[in-house]
Amino acid sequence: MKSTVLLLCMLAVGVFSSCSSDDDNTPTGATSEEVVSFIKSKLYDNQGNVAANKLDTYQKGEYNLIADEESEVCYLFTMMTGIEAESGDTYKYVYQSADGKHLITIEGSRTAENAVYATILFSIPECPEIKIIHIGTPAIMEGTNAEDDGYRHRIKGVC
Repeated sequence: MKSTVLLLCMLAVGVFSSCSSDDDNTPTGATSEEVVSFIKSKLYDNQGNVAANKLDTYQKGEYNLIADEESEVCYLFTMMTGIEAESGDTYKYVYQSADGKHLITIEGSRTAENAVYATILFSIPECPEIKIIHIGTPAIMEGTNAEDDGYRHRIKGVC
């Protein structure tokens, strides 16, 4: 009887330990190099300037992009990070590189609130100019930049 109980305990320990941290340490998403390459190719122009809109009320490093459809928002995050992000009533996804050096967080909702579908926070040392990008409808530009100055950047090159 004691040997049966001991055997069952050992099997239980084996089952629980096989489900432990092996998968937890596996990096998910894109590599740091892939993330930085995507950001530099899609969020900067050929002259090295951030290819996004900047309203007068924004802080340094804060920009916006316009999405033609709400579905483009999570798709952009997925293309940038390699993490499958799906839209929902509300959602939040976090990308952190395996070395902990790069961090990107998106938080948003299916319905635009104050013309914003989602906000992406960046901590990418190679791209220090970008800290925050709001993604929203064209109405996001109606705050302080009333005229079309040609900087109504849209999510591009990911569809």
